[in-house]
Amino acid sequence: MAREVSRLIAQGVVVVLSPLALGCSASISTQVSEPVRPPQPAEVAVLAIMPGTVETGSEWIRPETMHRLVAALADRYPAIEIVSPEESAQRLTDRSLAQEYASLLEDFERAGVVDPARVENVLRAVGATHFLHVQAGYFGEGLQRATPNFGGSPVFYSTKRQRLYAVARLWEFARSGPSWEAVVSSESEAGPFSRDRQPTDLVESLVLSVAERAPLGGPISADATRR
Repeated sequence: MAREVSRLIAQGVVVVLSPLALGCSASISTQVSEPVRPPQPAEVAVLAIMPGTVETGSEWIRPETMHRLVAALADRYPAIEIVSPEESAQRLTDRSLAQEYASLLEDFERAGVVDPARVENVLRAVGATHFLHVQAGYFGEGLQRATPNFGGSPVFYSTKRQRLYAVARLWEFARSGPSWEAVVSSESEAGPFSRDRQPTDLVESLVLSVAERAPLGGPISADATRR
């Protein structure tokens, strides 16, 4: 930050900053769209959070995303029993259904529908009334931006644009597709006088949005409603 300010001053830019501006972090913008949403919240007794899938090159975000998602859902819906991704994976393996589950996801991506009996087999295997699957990806790129120079030539500075996206799908019995689908995107880009956000900051914003939008029936914790 100090080097960036010094460089702009050296190039003739008048820099007026408050003490807080020097230490501020870039903002995060989170957008949510819901291609599929039920008219009423689902009556969920047991929710299995399935092992997440990530885009190639984004494997490092999987543990953090899944851990924070479980915590956010458990915090918001204390009355719902939540099965962790690790336990869900173990239960599928114990019943020799891990490959069948992976095939179910692939078939849905290809055809848009699956046999409801296959969904039921997975739900019975993990011991849940509903399961939630999240597919995520992270993209970060360095950019050159320009800032006005009060009538002079623009001054260029380096920044980083980050984007974390996820597709969340809620599945239940007797359906050939998810009962809820949300596409969530959290983005951040630092300006010349702000700090880059950590990728975990984007993860936190994204999973909170998933937890808030998920159509899960049951009482919401008082702490969650105050956020």
